[in-house]
Amino acid sequence: IIACRMIKLSLDHGVCEDSMVGFVQYAACICHVSTDIECIQEACRIGKATMTLFQRFSSSSGTDPKLCLMYFGFVAPQMEPLQVCSENLWRGFEIGMSSGESSIALYNSKVYIKQGIFSGENLQNLLKKVDYHIEIMNRFGLNISTMPTMTAYKETILSLVGECRDENKNAGAPEGPSNNNTVEMKKLVETMLISKALQAFWHGHSQRCHHHARKVIENPMGVQGNKLYLLFYNAVNSFRGVKNKNGNGSKFSKVNDACGEAIAALVPAAELSPWNFQNKVYILEAEKHSFENRD
Repeated sequence: IIACRMIKLSLDHGVCEDSMVGFVQYAACICHVSTDIECIQEACRIGKATMTLFQRFSSSSGTDPKLCLMYFGFVAPQMEPLQVCSENLWRGFEIGMSSGESSIALYNSKVYIKQGIFSGENLQNLLKKVDYHIEIMNRFGLNISTMPTMTAYKETILSLVGECRDENKNAGAPEGPSNNNTVEMKKLVETMLISKALQAFWHGHSQRCHHHARKVIENPMGVQGNKLYLLFYNAVNSFRGVKNKNGNGSKFSKVNDACGEAIAALVPAAELSPWNFQNKVYILEAEKHSFENRD
């Protein structure tokens, strides 16, 4: 509603620097929840045009990190490489911290870490940045909802790199937003499910991975971008534990369902962003072909 109101005022009275926030926020809302590929494509065009238009204005240290968060966090990943998005999110973090916009800066950092995990960035480097994020929050006494999320990401990264730090096991454990914010709590629950699904996937716990991934995929209010990646992991996971398709009817059916569902969702996404999703389509098609030709 706020974004639509900002756009209406801009159309009535002219475009200014703050209008950019309204346009990008509108595009981000569509990309956040829509499954219609044409709507997402149009939202991406609006977002990209807005970022181009923003260059005509004198860059504001207050507006820049907000646009980085909304555009490179929610719009650009639909069509641009995640690595490019991550670089700009970290730029938004640095600009925000240098200009005193600490809350927006830390939200940039939070989304940066999530995209880094999905895009295959060096986990040791990500771990250092998670520690830096938590250190800043503790040093300045910042009490915002990114702390439990970052703690969950840190646990995931530590699990993937095979480290276990007992001193961090209970320190800063995710307790949820202190203001009983229902929206923030739902975001935290989704983050925890994603973290558990990824940990289970890489540690070979097929049933556990399927359980947590399905909760994210079937959540009607979940982030669509998260669902695409979880669909991929769940489909690859479904091939595990099934040695052949003869005599395993129920498992074979589940493999086909998971793989077909993932390919159906990823093919349109790959049309918008081949860099992010086309390789995943090829992997699933290859896995399916290999599975169907087993004796």
